[in-house]
Amino acid sequence: MKLILSFLCTLLIIAVEGQNTTITGNINGNAPAKIFFYEVLQQPVLIDSADVNTKGEFKIKTEIKTTGFYRIQSDVKNFMMLILKPGDNLTIQANGGKMNKNPQIKGSPESVLIYKYGTLIDAIAEALDSLSGIIKGSNYTGEQQVARQAAMQKHEELTLKQTEIVREMFSKHPGSLACMFFVNLLPPASHPDVYTKVDSALYSQYPDNIYVKDLHQKLTPLLFLSEGSVAPEITQPDTAGKIRKLSEFRGKYVLIDFWASWCGPCRREIPILKDVYAKYKDKGFEIFSISLDKSEAAWKAAIYVNELNWIQVGDMKYWACVPAKEYGVSGIPFMLLLDKEGKIIQKNLRGEELKQRLIEIFGE
Repeated sequence: MKLILSFLCTLLIIAVEGQNTTITGNINGNAPAKIFFYEVLQQPVLIDSADVNTKGEFKIKTEIKTTGFYRIQSDVKNFMMLILKPGDNLTIQANGGKMNKNPQIKGSPESVLIYKYGTLIDAIAEALDSLSGIIKGSNYTGEQQVARQAAMQKHEELTLKQTEIVREMFSKHPGSLACMFFVNLLPPASHPDVYTKVDSALYSQYPDNIYVKDLHQKLTPLLFLSEGSVAPEITQPDTAGKIRKLSEFRGKYVLIDFWASWCGPCRREIPILKDVYAKYKDKGFEIFSISLDKSEAAWKAAIYVNELNWIQVGDMKYWACVPAKEYGVSGIPFMLLLDKEGKIIQKNLRGEELKQRLIEIFGE
Protein backbone atom coordinates (compact mmCIF):
# COMPACT_ATOMS: atom_id res chain seq x y z
CA MET A 1 0.00 0.00 0.00
CA LYS A 2 1.59 3.26 -1.15
CA LEU A 3 -0.03 5.22 1.63
CA ILE A 4 1.47 2.95 4.28
CA LEU A 5 4.93 3.00 2.73
CA SER A 6 4.99 6.79 2.52
CA PHE A 7 4.13 7.16 6.17
CA LEU A 8 6.86 5.20 7.90
CA CYS A 9 8.94 8.29 8.70
CA THR A 10 6.14 10.27 10.36
CA LEU A 11 4.79 8.07 13.13
CA LEU A 12 3.47 9.00 16.56
CA ILE A 13 4.32 7.09 19.74
CA ILE A 14 2.39 7.77 22.93
CA ALA A 15 3.70 6.34 26.17
CA VAL A 16 1.36 4.54 28.56
CA GLU A 17 1.56 1.61 30.94
CA GLY A 18 2.36 -1.77 29.36
CA GLN A 19 -0.28 -4.52 29.16
CA ASN A 20 -0.64 -7.84 27.40
CA THR A 21 -1.83 -7.53 23.83
CA THR A 22 -3.06 -10.44 21.71
CA ILE A 23 -3.09 -10.68 17.92
CA THR A 24 -4.84 -13.70 16.45
CA GLY A 25 -4.39 -13.98 12.70
CA ASN A 26 -5.29 -16.03 9.68
CA ILE A 27 -3.27 -15.74 6.47
CA ASN A 28 -5.16 -16.75 3.34
CA GLY A 29 -2.94 -18.14 0.60
CA ASN A 30 0.85 -17.88 0.34
CA ALA A 31 1.10 -18.07 4.10
CA PRO A 32 4.64 -17.54 5.40
CA ALA A 33 6.24 -19.91 7.88
CA LYS A 34 6.69 -17.14 10.43
CA ILE A 35 5.20 -13.76 11.34
CA PHE A 36 7.16 -10.97 13.01
CA PHE A 37 5.70 -8.23 15.21
CA TYR A 38 7.42 -4.82 15.31
CA GLU A 39 6.95 -1.54 17.08
CA VAL A 40 7.61 1.23 14.58
CA LEU A 41 9.79 3.90 16.12
CA GLN A 42 12.38 5.84 14.10
CA GLN A 43 13.47 2.33 13.16
CA PRO A 44 11.28 -0.79 13.54
CA VAL A 45 11.98 -2.64 16.78
CA LEU A 46 11.26 -6.39 16.87
CA ILE A 47 8.98 -7.26 19.78
CA ASP A 48 7.90 -10.83 19.12
CA SER A 49 7.30 -13.46 16.46
CA ALA A 50 5.09 -16.50 15.93
CA ASP A 51 5.01 -19.60 13.76
CA VAL A 52 2.24 -19.85 11.16
CA ASN A 53 0.61 -23.30 11.00
CA THR A 54 -0.47 -25.14 7.87
CA LYS A 55 -3.91 -23.49 8.04
CA GLY A 56 -2.31 -20.05 7.96
CA GLU A 57 -3.07 -19.38 11.61
CA PHE A 58 -0.86 -17.63 14.14
CA LYS A 59 -1.15 -16.03 17.54
CA ILE A 60 1.01 -13.43 19.21
CA LYS A 61 0.55 -12.59 22.87
CA THR A 62 2.99 -10.05 24.16
CA GLU A 63 3.31 -6.92 26.24
CA ILE A 64 3.38 -3.51 24.61
CA LYS A 65 4.09 -0.42 26.65
CA THR A 66 2.98 2.31 24.31
CA THR A 67 -0.05 3.27 22.29
CA GLY A 68 1.30 3.85 18.84
CA PHE A 69 2.22 2.30 15.53
CA TYR A 70 3.08 -1.36 15.02
CA ARG A 71 3.32 -3.76 12.13
CA ILE A 72 3.22 -7.47 11.50
CA GLN A 73 5.19 -8.79 8.57
CA SER A 74 6.53 -11.83 6.80
CA ASP A 75 9.34 -9.74 5.29
CA VAL A 76 10.22 -6.08 4.80
CA LYS A 77 8.10 -5.82 1.65
CA ASN A 78 5.03 -7.65 2.93
CA PHE A 79 3.59 -6.14 6.08
CA MET A 80 0.51 -4.64 7.69
CA MET A 81 0.44 -1.45 9.72
CA LEU A 82 -1.53 -1.33 12.98
CA ILE A 83 -2.37 1.27 15.61
CA LEU A 84 -2.49 -0.48 18.97
CA LYS A 85 -2.83 0.36 22.61
CA PRO A 86 -1.77 -1.86 25.52
CA GLY A 87 -4.39 -4.51 26.24
CA ASP A 88 -5.85 -4.67 22.73
CA ASN A 89 -7.09 -8.05 21.57
CA LEU A 90 -7.53 -8.15 17.83
CA THR A 91 -8.10 -10.63 15.07
CA ILE A 92 -6.78 -10.30 11.54
CA GLN A 93 -7.48 -11.96 8.24
CA ALA A 94 -5.10 -11.07 5.42
CA ASN A 95 -3.75 -12.27 2.11
CA GLY A 96 -0.33 -13.82 2.46
CA GLY A 97 0.93 -12.25 -0.76
CA LYS A 98 -0.29 -8.73 0.03
CA MET A 99 -0.98 -8.39 3.72
CA ASN A 100 -1.90 -4.70 3.49
CA LYS A 101 -4.46 -5.27 0.71
CA ASN A 102 -7.96 -5.02 2.25
CA PRO A 103 -7.23 -6.90 5.50
CA GLN A 104 -10.12 -7.70 7.82
CA ILE A 105 -9.45 -6.38 11.32
CA LYS A 106 -11.47 -6.58 14.53
CA GLY A 107 -10.58 -5.25 17.96
CA SER A 108 -8.59 -2.18 16.86
CA PRO A 109 -10.82 0.67 15.64
CA GLU A 110 -7.83 2.85 14.83
CA SER A 111 -6.34 0.15 12.60
CA VAL A 112 -9.69 -0.27 10.87
CA LEU A 113 -9.67 3.43 10.01
CA ILE A 114 -6.29 3.12 8.30
CA TYR A 115 -7.61 0.58 5.82
CA LYS A 116 -11.13 1.91 5.52
CA TYR A 117 -9.87 5.18 4.10
CA GLY A 118 -6.55 3.90 2.79
CA THR A 119 -8.28 1.41 0.49
CA LEU A 120 -10.37 4.19 -1.04
CA ILE A 121 -7.34 6.42 -1.48
CA ASP A 122 -5.24 3.67 -3.05
CA ALA A 123 -7.95 2.90 -5.62
CA ILE A 124 -8.01 6.55 -6.62
CA ALA A 125 -4.20 6.71 -6.71
CA GLU A 126 -4.05 3.78 -9.13
CA ALA A 127 -6.61 5.44 -11.41
CA LEU A 128 -4.71 8.73 -11.27
CA ASP A 129 -1.47 6.99 -12.23
CA SER A 130 -3.19 5.44 -15.23
CA LEU A 131 -4.67 8.76 -16.33
CA SER A 132 -1.35 10.55 -15.88
CA GLY A 133 0.19 8.28 -18.50
CA ILE A 134 -2.36 9.53 -21.03
CA ILE A 135 -2.13 13.17 -20.01
CA LYS A 136 1.69 13.33 -20.18
CA GLY A 137 1.75 12.36 -23.83
CA SER A 138 2.41 14.96 -26.53
CA ASN A 139 1.63 15.61 -30.21
CA TYR A 140 -1.88 14.25 -29.87
CA THR A 141 -4.27 14.86 -32.75
CA GLY A 142 -7.89 14.04 -33.49
CA GLU A 143 -9.34 11.26 -31.35
CA GLN A 144 -6.18 11.07 -29.26
CA GLN A 145 -6.56 14.71 -28.23
CA VAL A 146 -10.20 14.10 -27.33
CA ALA A 147 -9.14 11.15 -25.18
CA ARG A 148 -6.49 13.29 -23.50
CA GLN A 149 -9.02 16.01 -22.67
CA ALA A 150 -11.35 13.38 -21.22
CA ALA A 151 -8.47 11.97 -19.15
CA MET A 152 -7.65 15.44 -17.81
CA GLN A 153 -11.25 15.99 -16.77
CA LYS A 154 -11.43 12.59 -15.08
CA HIS A 155 -8.11 13.26 -13.33
CA GLU A 156 -9.50 16.51 -11.93
CA GLU A 157 -12.67 14.75 -10.74
CA LEU A 158 -10.72 11.99 -8.99
CA THR A 159 -8.34 14.46 -7.36
CA LEU A 160 -11.33 16.31 -5.96
CA LYS A 161 -12.82 13.03 -4.73
CA GLN A 162 -9.56 12.15 -2.98
CA THR A 163 -9.61 15.52 -1.25
CA GLU A 164 -13.19 14.96 -0.13
CA ILE A 165 -12.32 11.54 1.32
CA VAL A 166 -9.41 12.90 3.35
CA ARG A 167 -11.46 15.86 4.55
CA GLU A 168 -14.19 13.46 5.62
CA MET A 169 -11.71 11.37 7.57
CA PHE A 170 -10.23 14.41 9.33
CA SER A 171 -13.65 15.86 10.12
CA LYS A 172 -15.09 12.63 11.55
CA HIS A 173 -11.97 11.41 13.38
CA PRO A 174 -9.81 14.47 14.21
CA GLY A 175 -8.29 12.87 17.31
CA SER A 176 -7.37 9.60 15.64
CA LEU A 177 -3.74 8.70 15.12
CA ALA A 178 -4.86 7.26 11.78
CA CYS A 179 -5.09 10.84 10.50
CA MET A 180 -1.31 10.83 10.30
CA PHE A 181 -1.43 8.43 7.36
CA PHE A 182 -3.20 11.07 5.28
CA VAL A 183 -1.52 14.37 6.15
CA ASN A 184 0.60 14.36 2.99
CA LEU A 185 -2.52 14.20 0.81
CA LEU A 186 -4.15 17.45 1.92
CA PRO A 187 -2.28 20.79 1.93
CA PRO A 188 -2.84 22.42 5.35
CA ALA A 189 -2.78 25.94 3.94
CA SER A 190 -5.70 25.10 1.63
CA HIS A 191 -7.73 23.26 4.27
CA PRO A 192 -7.16 25.09 7.57
CA ASP A 193 -10.60 24.26 8.95
CA VAL A 194 -10.06 20.51 9.18
CA TYR A 195 -6.39 20.79 10.12
CA THR A 196 -7.36 23.08 12.97
CA LYS A 197 -9.60 20.30 14.30
CA VAL A 198 -6.93 17.62 13.87
CA ASP A 199 -4.20 19.73 15.46
CA SER A 200 -6.40 20.72 18.39
CA ALA A 201 -7.59 17.17 19.05
CA LEU A 202 -4.19 15.50 18.81
CA TYR A 203 -2.27 18.22 20.64
CA SER A 204 -4.76 18.34 23.51
CA GLN A 205 -4.48 14.57 23.99
CA TYR A 206 -0.73 14.19 23.49
CA PRO A 207 0.91 17.59 24.21
CA ASP A 208 4.19 16.06 25.42
CA ASN A 209 4.64 13.69 22.52
CA ILE A 210 7.53 14.72 20.30
CA TYR A 211 5.76 13.80 17.06
CA VAL A 212 2.51 15.52 17.99
CA LYS A 213 4.49 18.60 18.97
CA ASP A 214 6.34 18.49 15.68
CA LEU A 215 3.07 18.36 13.76
CA HIS A 216 1.70 21.17 15.91
CA GLN A 217 4.76 23.33 15.28
CA LYS A 218 4.51 22.78 11.53
CA LEU A 219 0.80 23.56 11.42
CA THR A 220 0.80 26.60 13.70
CA PRO A 221 2.32 29.12 11.23
CA LEU A 222 0.14 27.74 8.44
CA LEU A 223 -3.11 27.85 10.40
CA PHE A 224 -2.47 31.10 12.25
CA LEU A 225 -4.72 33.87 10.93
CA SER A 226 -6.13 31.55 8.31
CA GLU A 227 -9.53 32.31 6.85
CA GLY A 228 -12.23 30.97 9.12
CA SER A 229 -10.09 31.08 12.28
CA VAL A 230 -10.99 33.39 15.18
CA ALA A 231 -8.74 36.44 15.37
CA PRO A 232 -6.75 36.54 18.63
CA GLU A 233 -7.95 39.03 21.23
CA ILE A 234 -6.43 42.51 21.18
CA THR A 235 -6.41 44.58 24.36
CA GLN A 236 -4.91 48.08 24.07
CA PRO A 237 -5.41 51.63 25.43
CA ASP A 238 -7.14 54.18 23.21
CA THR A 239 -6.16 57.86 22.90
CA ALA A 240 -7.83 58.61 26.26
CA GLY A 241 -6.09 55.73 28.00
CA LYS A 242 -9.22 53.59 28.14
CA ILE A 243 -8.63 49.88 27.58
CA ARG A 244 -10.44 48.65 24.49
CA LYS A 245 -10.85 45.05 23.37
CA LEU A 246 -11.37 43.66 19.90
CA SER A 247 -14.03 41.32 21.29
CA GLU A 248 -16.18 44.34 22.21
CA PHE A 249 -17.27 44.46 18.61
CA ARG A 250 -18.63 40.95 18.17
CA GLY A 251 -21.81 41.24 16.17
CA LYS A 252 -20.17 43.67 13.74
CA TYR A 253 -17.89 43.25 10.76
CA VAL A 254 -14.50 44.59 11.88
CA LEU A 255 -11.49 45.69 9.89
CA ILE A 256 -8.32 45.29 11.95
CA ASP A 257 -5.84 47.91 10.74
CA PHE A 258 -2.18 47.94 11.80
CA TRP A 259 -0.68 51.31 10.85
CA ALA A 260 1.54 54.20 12.06
CA SER A 261 1.65 57.94 11.56
CA TRP A 262 5.14 57.64 10.05
CA CYS A 263 4.03 55.03 7.47
CA GLY A 264 3.50 56.55 4.01
CA PRO A 265 1.53 53.62 2.52
CA CYS A 266 -0.69 53.66 5.64
CA ARG A 267 -1.46 57.34 5.19
CA ARG A 268 -2.35 56.71 1.54
CA GLU A 269 -4.96 54.18 2.65
CA ILE A 270 -6.72 56.72 4.88
CA PRO A 271 -9.06 58.20 2.22
CA ILE A 272 -10.34 54.72 1.38
CA LEU A 273 -10.82 53.84 5.06
CA LYS A 274 -12.70 57.08 5.67
CA ASP A 275 -14.90 56.40 2.66
CA VAL A 276 -15.87 52.84 3.64
CA TYR A 277 -16.32 53.76 7.28
CA ALA A 278 -18.73 56.56 6.39
CA LYS A 279 -20.69 54.22 4.13
CA TYR A 280 -20.98 51.21 6.40
CA LYS A 281 -20.56 52.28 10.04
CA ASP A 282 -24.34 52.39 10.48
CA LYS A 283 -24.71 48.97 8.83
CA GLY A 284 -22.62 47.06 11.37
CA PHE A 285 -19.07 47.90 10.30
CA GLU A 286 -16.20 49.01 12.54
CA ILE A 287 -12.50 49.75 12.09
CA PHE A 288 -10.10 48.82 14.88
CA SER A 289 -6.76 50.56 14.23
CA ILE A 290 -3.64 49.55 16.14
CA SER A 291 -0.72 51.96 15.99
CA LEU A 292 2.94 51.03 15.70
CA ASP A 293 3.94 54.56 16.62
CA LYS A 294 6.51 55.31 19.30
CA SER A 295 5.49 58.95 19.72
CA GLU A 296 2.11 59.46 21.34
CA ALA A 297 2.08 63.07 20.16
CA ALA A 298 2.68 62.12 16.52
CA TRP A 299 0.02 59.41 16.74
CA LYS A 300 -2.64 61.69 18.17
CA ALA A 301 -1.74 64.47 15.74
CA ALA A 302 -2.22 62.14 12.76
CA ILE A 303 -5.61 61.06 14.10
CA TYR A 304 -6.68 64.70 14.61
CA VAL A 305 -5.40 66.06 11.29
CA ASN A 306 -6.89 63.20 9.26
CA GLU A 307 -10.15 63.18 11.25
CA LEU A 308 -10.05 59.47 12.01
CA ASN A 309 -13.18 58.87 14.05
CA TRP A 310 -13.07 55.10 14.50
CA ILE A 311 -11.39 53.04 17.24
CA GLN A 312 -7.71 53.97 17.67
CA VAL A 313 -5.47 52.08 20.10
CA GLY A 314 -1.75 51.70 20.65
CA ASP A 315 0.92 51.01 23.27
CA MET A 316 3.60 53.22 21.63
CA LYS A 317 6.08 50.36 21.51
CA TYR A 318 6.91 50.72 17.81
CA TRP A 319 7.66 47.27 16.29
CA ALA A 320 7.51 45.78 19.78
CA CYS A 321 3.78 46.56 19.81
CA VAL A 322 2.23 43.60 21.62
CA PRO A 323 -0.63 42.85 19.19
CA ALA A 324 1.68 43.33 16.21
CA LYS A 325 4.03 40.69 17.59
CA GLU A 326 1.16 38.34 18.39
CA TYR A 327 -0.24 38.74 14.87
CA GLY A 328 3.16 38.28 13.24
CA VAL A 329 3.06 41.72 11.61
CA SER A 330 6.23 42.33 9.60
CA GLY A 331 5.03 45.20 7.45
CA ILE A 332 2.30 47.84 7.48
CA PRO A 333 -0.38 48.57 6.57
CA PHE A 334 -1.61 45.12 7.55
CA MET A 335 -5.36 44.54 7.59
CA LEU A 336 -7.75 41.72 8.37
CA LEU A 337 -11.50 41.71 7.84
CA LEU A 338 -13.52 39.82 10.47
CA ASP A 339 -17.08 38.57 10.40
CA LYS A 340 -19.63 39.09 13.17
CA GLU A 341 -18.23 36.13 15.13
CA GLY A 342 -14.69 37.46 15.06
CA LYS A 343 -13.57 34.98 12.40
CA ILE A 344 -11.18 36.06 9.68
CA ILE A 345 -12.83 36.57 6.31
CA GLN A 346 -9.72 37.75 4.51
CA LYS A 347 -6.37 39.33 5.26
CA ASN A 348 -4.24 41.89 3.43
CA LEU A 349 -7.34 43.61 2.07
CA ARG A 350 -6.53 47.11 0.82
CA GLY A 351 -7.66 49.71 -1.64
CA GLU A 352 -10.22 48.80 -4.25
CA GLU A 353 -10.17 45.15 -3.17
CA LEU A 354 -11.36 46.20 0.29
CA LYS A 355 -14.11 48.34 -1.22
CA GLN A 356 -15.32 45.50 -3.41
CA ARG A 357 -15.35 43.02 -0.55
CA LEU A 358 -17.45 45.35 1.58
CA ILE A 359 -19.86 45.91 -1.30
CA GLU A 360 -20.32 42.14 -1.42
CA ILE A 361 -21.18 42.16 2.29
CA PHE A 362 -23.23 45.33 2.67
CA GLY A 363 -24.24 46.26 -0.88
CA GLU A 364 -23.61 49.58 -2.62
